[in-house]
Amino acid sequence: MDRDFLQIFLLKLKLHRIQHKVLALEAGRNASYLSEVFNGKQSPTLETFKGLVQAADRLCPGFADEYYLALAGRVDMDSFVSSLSSNELAVLLMNVSQRVRKLGARENAIANTLQVLPPESVKELIEPLTEVLRAIGIAVGKVQ
Repeated sequence: MDRDFLQIFLLKLKLHRIQHKVLALEAGRNASYLSEVFNGKQSPTLETFKGLVQAADRLCPGFADEYYLALAGRVDMDSFVSSLSSNELAVLLMNVSQRVRKLGARENAIANTLQVLPPESVKELIEPLTEVLRAIGIAVGKVQ
């Protein structure tokens, strides 16, 4: 098992204050087996490890998403946005717009800007999306 996977998993467990005994019980595993895994003495199968992630997610909803995002590392937003189809980009913009509406008056001004842009111009939509992502705290590179 790759050490980074385990280190990130252990860090997330600690951050969410999930005790190893509680995780073992939820995952239907022996606590001593988990101890051996966490100390690098055993290597679980992929299915077993996925089961541990799912058990942690049941104990703390959102754990799995956080864990997988931590594994993925930083996302290159320019590449991500460029890879989207027109339909995917429209869905992303609608979701971002809904999120911004929830953030408050300052951020609502950005959402209003998004709503007045012509939808047929995908290039014009990318720059406001970048500004919205920055406004909600997601680091992005420069859009060209």
